[in-house]
Amino acid sequence: MADPNVRIEWYGKQTERAINQAVRERVTTATQYLRSKVRSNISVPVKKTKGPRGGIRKERSKPGEFPRRDTGALKKNVFGIVQKNGRGIWDGYVGNTVDVGYSYYLEMKDILDRSYLERTLNEELQAIRLILIEPM
Repeated sequence: MADPNVRIEWYGKQTERAINQAVRERVTTATQYLRSKVRSNISVPVKKTKGPRGGIRKERSKPGEFPRRDTGALKKNVFGIVQKNGRGIWDGYVGNTVDVGYSYYLEMKDILDRSYLERTLNEELQAIRLILIEPM
């Protein structure tokens, strides 16, 4: 026989909602962090000097460096979005909407070798892991 003085309360749904919100916030924070680092890494301007005939000479990035900012379109079009991908699963995406071909060629090591998305992710992976796995 059940004891009339014992009361059981279940907070499963509230706990699930709180955890889901915390995970979403962490993924959002990590996504915004990576987006800001990508934008920072491609903020160095193209070096402009006077050419031998009086024109402007632009010194662009070299292979293995982050692309240098010329028009600013690459930097302006870096996006970060977070999407729900199932129950309690959140995905963060950082990318670029500027001319897809140009952005793609920058990332390819065998073409231009001026990766900025993958390289920034690799450099910031430890910081992103800390954002995602810190105790709640």
